[in-house]
Amino acid sequence: MLRRAYLGLICIFIATIGFSAGTTEVVTFYSDALGTDRQALIYLPEAYETSGLAYPVIYFVAGHAATAGNWYSDPELVAELDLLIGGNYIDPFILVEADPSTNPWDLPGFAMPSHMTDSELNGDFEGYMVEDVVGFVDTNYRTRAERAHRYIIGRSAGGLGAARLGFRFPEVFGGLGLHVPMACIEPAAYMIPMILAEYPDGPPYELEPTAGSASFMLMSWQAALTPNLAEPPWYVDSIIDSDGVLVEEVWNRLVSGSATYEAAAFAATGEKLDIVMDLGDSDPYLMFGAVLDDVLEDLELPHTTHVFEGDHNTPMEKRMQAHITHFLPLKAVATTTTTVDVRLHHSTVPIEVELPGDIDPAEIDAASVAVTAVNGAKLALCVGCTGSLLTGDGDGDGVDDATVEIPVQKLLRALVNSDVREFGTATVTVRGVLNDDRCFEAEVNLQVGQVPAFE
Repeated sequence: MLRRAYLGLICIFIATIGFSAGTTEVVTFYSDALGTDRQALIYLPEAYETSGLAYPVIYFVAGHAATAGNWYSDPELVAELDLLIGGNYIDPFILVEADPSTNPWDLPGFAMPSHMTDSELNGDFEGYMVEDVVGFVDTNYRTRAERAHRYIIGRSAGGLGAARLGFRFPEVFGGLGLHVPMACIEPAAYMIPMILAEYPDGPPYELEPTAGSASFMLMSWQAALTPNLAEPPWYVDSIIDSDGVLVEEVWNRLVSGSATYEAAAFAATGEKLDIVMDLGDSDPYLMFGAVLDDVLEDLELPHTTHVFEGDHNTPMEKRMQAHITHFLPLKAVATTTTTVDVRLHHSTVPIEVELPGDIDPAEIDAASVAVTAVNGAKLALCVGCTGSLLTGDGDGDGVDDATVEIPVQKLLRALVNSDVREFGTATVTVRGVLNDDRCFEAEVNLQVGQVPAFE
């Protein structure tokens, strides 16, 4: 249950930055879980103040050293959101970036990822995000406050926190996005030589968070997952002893908090979660996401993984649309004049798909296009198109489109399995992906003639 101990909108500080359509607000609110004030950046779409509508919400967890002072939702990313929403490419939504940082040792100018865990050293960051941040947003903004309209995306080190929250709280989040995520801890075993190299005078080794980037990440994981208030000065149990040897018991505790373990526990519940992951083919941290991809495959958890040309520092605004449109697809338009009938002489049903704005339909990846739902109900087995796409003005309306061919027999079986009977209409959803990994979706009304009696 979400705690809502708020008396209206507490905005100790609000900075509003105007862009062509949407606006951003930095708001301060009290977190019950952490016992202190925290901040969040909130992007509000065009016409939020006047529309009266309720909106889906995407929560974004930034990565390494992210704080309230270096919000990731910078003008470039906001401009991308304005383009999507203001151009009517997708349905509008609210974006929330909460401060994920912690500084348990009170080091001046120091901040590290909390990984959104409940830690006796860092504090209750799980409750902070799931109860305080979500509760604050739902209380003070017009949101569609159901899991089906609430998504969480994590980047880099923020991937572990986002993945943990997504797998642990499927009643809160309906979708999980991971961009170049360091979501798995298991590859940290390969970092031990890098960590030790940051202490040239060792052994003995006395790990500390400011020795280097490898030590920084390890100490952040240990503060989140192996805290020990009886072990000064850093109050963690370390996976590396003073001789530089791996401490197996502590290592096992640490990796038990990895996204792989959370995914396995989630899979055992039978719950559903819409998962999309984004991996750079030249990312030096690729393994941290690739391991999770392999585990999801082994667990048979449905997910979509895109591998793009780039590395860990590829600008997020260049890839954010792939995540956003996975959950809130580009609004395409689909039409067909063919009646679906068992007596069809053709083996396929042609459907013309027009993309919004000036997006070239030739950018559609033909292998990705499929009928995914009938009358709003998702199909257990999607019906993919056959062959390549034919681009042009197939429906004669003066706008270029792509004609996709859907196999008649498979489509008829999908209709029958969805309780669509003879001589009527059915609305089917067509979904696909562009070459840059953006998703599109369209609904088309089918005229249904005679259908077979499948067993």
